[in-house]
Amino acid sequence: EEDDANQDQITKLKSSIERFSCHIPLCIARYLEDHLFDDNAAQESRLDSVNSSASFGAGWVNVHASSPVRRNSLYSSICSANSQRSNSVLSSITFSDDLGNCPLPMPNANSYHRSALLLVDISGFTRLSNLLDLESLSNAINTYFELLITQVEMFGGDVLKFAGDAFFAEWRDEDNDDDDLEEAVCMAASCGWSMTQKYSGYAVPGLSSEVALLDVHCGIGVGELATLHVGDNTSRREFLFLGDPIDQVSAAEALAENGQVAASPDAIAFLKEICTFSGSISPPAGPQVITSLDESYFEPFESEPCRFTYFSQNTITSINHQMSLYVHQAARNIDDVQGKSHNWNRIADAEIRRVYTIFVKPQLTPRITGNKSDDHDLFMLLNEIMVVTLKVISRFKGHLRQFIVDDKGVVLIATFGQRGATFPNLITEKGLPATIAIHDALKINLNVNSHIGATFGKAYCGVVGGSHRHEFAVLGSSVNLAARLMCSKDNPGILVDDAIRMMASSRFDFLLHPPVTAKGYSKPVPIFEPQSSIERQWNKVTNFVGREAELKKLVCLSERFFQGDDQKKAQMVFLQAHSGLGKSSLAMEAMNKIRRLGRKYGEEVEIQKTICKDGEEHVPFCVASQIILQLLHDHVSIDGYGIDSTLMEDVEDDLSAYTENSERERLKGLCAKLGYPVGVSDLLCEKWLGVTPLSKPNDHPGNQMTPEYMMNLIVEMFLYCTKDHYFVLLAIDDVHWMDSLSWKVIEQLLNRGKNLLIVCISRPIAVSNEAIDREFLTSLLNADAENPQFTEINLSPFTKNNVRNLIALSFECQSNCIDDEVCDYLYEQTGGMPYFAQEVIGNMIRNDLFELKDDGTVCWRSESSVAVKKALYANVNDLFLHRLDRFKSEARTLLQVCAVLGFEFSLLELLSVQSRVQRKRTKVQKIHDVLQKACLERILMETCRGGRSSSEKGLATNIKISKSQKQDNELIEERSYRFSHAIWRNCVLGTMLRERKRDLHRLIATIMEKNGFDDVADIRSSMKLFGHLRESGQLMKATRIGYKIGKYLSSDLLHRQSIDFCLGVFEMWKDTSENAENDELVEGINLDLLNSITPEDLECFAKIHINVARCYCTLGDAATGSTFYKKCGVILKKSSAANDLKDRTVFFTLYSGYFTVVQIGGAAVNADEKNFLQIDLARSFVEQARIHGDPVHLARALAMEGLSLAGMGKFDEAISAQKQLEEVYCAERLSDGIIREYSTDRAAQNYGYSVLWYEVLGRCEDAQNQIDFVLEELIHMMPPQNVHNSIVILFPSLTVLKEKGMARKAESIFLTHIYDCFYKYFSGDATTFFKPIYTSVKLLYRLAGDMQEQEKDRQLLKNNNYSEIEDWVLSDEVGAEDKIRNIAMIPMGMDIHCIIAEICWYLIIFRRNTLLNNDVRTQELLKKGLAQATKSIDYTQRSPGFEYARRLSVSILQKYKHDAFEL
Repeated sequence: EEDDANQDQITKLKSSIERFSCHIPLCIARYLEDHLFDDNAAQESRLDSVNSSASFGAGWVNVHASSPVRRNSLYSSICSANSQRSNSVLSSITFSDDLGNCPLPMPNANSYHRSALLLVDISGFTRLSNLLDLESLSNAINTYFELLITQVEMFGGDVLKFAGDAFFAEWRDEDNDDDDLEEAVCMAASCGWSMTQKYSGYAVPGLSSEVALLDVHCGIGVGELATLHVGDNTSRREFLFLGDPIDQVSAAEALAENGQVAASPDAIAFLKEICTFSGSISPPAGPQVITSLDESYFEPFESEPCRFTYFSQNTITSINHQMSLYVHQAARNIDDVQGKSHNWNRIADAEIRRVYTIFVKPQLTPRITGNKSDDHDLFMLLNEIMVVTLKVISRFKGHLRQFIVDDKGVVLIATFGQRGATFPNLITEKGLPATIAIHDALKINLNVNSHIGATFGKAYCGVVGGSHRHEFAVLGSSVNLAARLMCSKDNPGILVDDAIRMMASSRFDFLLHPPVTAKGYSKPVPIFEPQSSIERQWNKVTNFVGREAELKKLVCLSERFFQGDDQKKAQMVFLQAHSGLGKSSLAMEAMNKIRRLGRKYGEEVEIQKTICKDGEEHVPFCVASQIILQLLHDHVSIDGYGIDSTLMEDVEDDLSAYTENSERERLKGLCAKLGYPVGVSDLLCEKWLGVTPLSKPNDHPGNQMTPEYMMNLIVEMFLYCTKDHYFVLLAIDDVHWMDSLSWKVIEQLLNRGKNLLIVCISRPIAVSNEAIDREFLTSLLNADAENPQFTEINLSPFTKNNVRNLIALSFECQSNCIDDEVCDYLYEQTGGMPYFAQEVIGNMIRNDLFELKDDGTVCWRSESSVAVKKALYANVNDLFLHRLDRFKSEARTLLQVCAVLGFEFSLLELLSVQSRVQRKRTKVQKIHDVLQKACLERILMETCRGGRSSSEKGLATNIKISKSQKQDNELIEERSYRFSHAIWRNCVLGTMLRERKRDLHRLIATIMEKNGFDDVADIRSSMKLFGHLRESGQLMKATRIGYKIGKYLSSDLLHRQSIDFCLGVFEMWKDTSENAENDELVEGINLDLLNSITPEDLECFAKIHINVARCYCTLGDAATGSTFYKKCGVILKKSSAANDLKDRTVFFTLYSGYFTVVQIGGAAVNADEKNFLQIDLARSFVEQARIHGDPVHLARALAMEGLSLAGMGKFDEAISAQKQLEEVYCAERLSDGIIREYSTDRAAQNYGYSVLWYEVLGRCEDAQNQIDFVLEELIHMMPPQNVHNSIVILFPSLTVLKEKGMARKAESIFLTHIYDCFYKYFSGDATTFFKPIYTSVKLLYRLAGDMQEQEKDRQLLKNNNYSEIEDWVLSDEVGAEDKIRNIAMIPMGMDIHCIIAEICWYLIIFRRNTLLNNDVRTQELLKKGLAQATKSIDYTQRSPGFEYARRLSVSILQKYKHDAFEL
């Protein structure tokens, strides 16, 4: 009676059940048939099992887990760039829901029973996959499986699970009857014999037997098995079986050769009860071969496979759903094709894909005891492992291939790249992060360590098995390799192959491990341990003891953030200690505990870690940019961009471009989300992230991104990317090397962040580091005692008990087992320094200085040689020197080169120094061997950074590579090293003579110069070159590159950073001068040194002083700027090389800059001295410029002479100088050159000043002519983005226009050429010298225009237009003292105070017109305006050159006095 639609649905469900039943063991199908339940029943069953199950984690003491293998969590470096996810990847590690609510999905289906187990192992698949095409391979695999599985069906067996190219079959004793079990063993043995007889040496169609054969061998076991179902009732389940028979069949199968069947002793015992052996088989101690190709013991037994019975639609729907949970996701959606054979369907759905395969082995021993309570704890743990792993895989959108318990232990297999799990950025965004996340999730959530192997390569993806029993599988040599890596005895937690290393090298560093042999690979396979570059430098926490109080303080500080619902202000911890006292280890241990703290509170924890590097303390935003790059990878997704796994072959040669595109796209998307304009991401890429921008930053507005703008951008990025986390920890190591701008970012994060803990790890000197803002640090130290934002933790050496515990941990014994004499000696010799203590203990163990007594006590050996060996460890230096002495002389020399190269270096950098002409294979091998030995001695640590070409490798670009060496070049280029601890590098450097170090620094610097690093294209490399030049004693070369670096920084508006770096250059010379014989100094430099330099070097030295002076002036510190101008003048005057200067432009730059400083009142001189100094500078400048003959400098000199004469009130003479200037100056010809030399067009600016001179002299017509020229011609020839230049040119003319009743015109010109241009070409928080007056000037012209229009039309204006202006002008900051800018504005016609006074006056008039002439607000305006007018008079009457401005000040003051009398 059902309608057609229902009938069609039932037909589809029946077909689906038919398909799914082939993917699951017969025992599951029978159980589902006998225990029917719908979805509601499933939920009720789930709730019942929750109530009956033990709580999460209970009774784990009965689970035999291996001792923990300590490994750093990488989860702060993990990203999941899935655009659809709302939570960060952290939630895939620390789950907020209670894992105690994850019961076994089908508790009633779990059972204990006795079974005969057959393990069928096939050989030859790997070779076939390399010989056959997809269709032929699929046919061969499945044809062979079909033959074997048919034998299992014929003998009444049930295929429980496929395991790669093997499978398990079971014959179950349902009634617990010995006779039935004997028959079951006999059936299993008969089945195995039949398989080997019929199908050993199977020739694959189309291939000769000499090329490839498929073969089979089997193992038999018997005993009690426990079966259980793990997973959930909605997404995925796995059927597990465990027990002693698994170990039996594994041992038996390992014994059997192709064509043989071997049985365990227990299986043989059962067989002997019902079978007669044709030979004498004594009771074996181990498995024995019971059949081979030429011998037969049993007769086959045939049976029919079971069929499935169908029920109602609801029942069928439920069964279909239950079955589907056991089926691989990629196989669930494979539809049957009507009219086609089963084999055709398998061929159609099979694929060869490049698959990312993960093998996970949790470190526990799954032993069943038969005690249901103990076994239940094990079953619950296995289910929780399944659930945790599933959650991680689902977050990264991967597939769980299988969960199995076999001879390898507990194993889970996951894949990416199959149908439904193919993504852009497959390895860097999905595969490798998921691998790391699984490892960390098992540890954090379940305290279960794991060993993981991961590979990427071609694999057969499709159905494997017979017609009635098969599974979706992944087969191939790369899959075999993943299993091999998982089982490696040297697995530290995660191992990956070279394909993954190449694809993920942009994000991760990889520690190289010894290669392994694997099936399908002709040569040993290189393997790697992945770590992010940051994690690599933080090292691993091993043998952590002590620091209980400090650890508790850090954890308690973190716990405050979890308590209560309110968000709490960010806090900072300063963790300080001398090198070797365990700062980083304490921080790492605290982070591990804080992760568990998040688990306790059920909240997500985000941990970001970075490290500051020696030599990069002057690189702007160096540390902050590292944080940005991590955040981009961890939290920012890109849509529709990247590499599909099916296309990986085509792009492996272009990985670097692909990675950069990914970073650019992420940054672009994040800037767009935060509302930043186009071009900001490109500028950020180019300047600070080392990534090629999508387009030229100069094509976009905002190409002059200020430090404040950059700082705000980084802070907003950090806060945005971490906003979804309940608690965020930012840990920064070695902050004594952090640059000043990164400190500013940290300060802003502390002020703006919520639920954020910043941990700064440093040597004690960091607190006094000038990079830290003193006001910031003072405010932290003086914070509210009840709710402090700043906590200081200082580490002291270990106590004696700490040392005792450290020794005990090394021997894996109790601390009371350590002999007092041993403990006392080690404590005294090491001084309680943890790092040194660990090194000493390790060396003494290697030298066999200890012995274990019968009572368990660890003490000194009694031999007399022990006393001699003990003497080797008298102090830290002796220990390290002893370790170094193990190396031959050539090897020690190599380590010295490494130390001079730096704390970190690449193999190519080392080769560039050691093999400067051509690499020889033998020499390269020797160098590599020495480095490997140093790694074994823990002096160095190796990491591989793949994916970059030799052109990006710094020093090594000049190395010639012979044709025979190109094959090895790939591996060599990717190796880089670092010292395991700063103590090691210092020790190696300490063994070197000063001259030897200088020679090496000189050699390295020469190589870097040849490679162009003196051009300051890469700020980091250029600073490194500067360091090598400085240490080599080449001070002038260092000064030249130092000047370029200083100019580079100042051109990016990083004036403070430019000053700091240049001051370091001066200190370099000062240090040299202190050791000179002649003690006469010129501005801190020895006179003999100054006279010994060339004219070109003197010019560079003068320019670096001028750069510092300019930077100080730009920052508003004109007084200090004046000091450096004076120093420059003295140096030029005292040095004998000054007379030989062919290019005198350095004098012009000095005169011009110093003159400007004096003009604005920056020099500490009185009025008379100022006038004399200006005239003297100007005339000297004109004289030198005429000799030089360059019109650029002559024009600037004449402009300066005119300004100095006007400053003395000699306006007629100033106009004469202006006339001379106009004869020389041509804007089209000279303006660019003047701006290039002097930053702005000083000559053009004099046209604006001269307008006022004409006005003062009453020559109004000449003044108007000059205004017309400025407005109609001159300003249009100036660069519009140079707004400072524009305002100096225009402001005098605009002031005169306003005074002549043309304020509205002045307003329009000001907005067009100055105000709007600034915001067009610069970012919102960028600055320029006169920017603080922009608002005042704009409002002045607006109000003056309103007044002039009112007077013209004789109409009263409404007051409500000005209420906001009144509020603004009455604020305290408006009209505040700004001496430097005020003095600079007065020669332009009007000072700041006069502008504010005039604004107040206009507002008073407007209020009077609206009958509000005597209210409180009017009185406030009158009071402020009068005060500002009085200040203006005080300024403008100081010099006769301020005449025009003085007249305006007097005029506005008289208006106030008149109004005050009336009011």
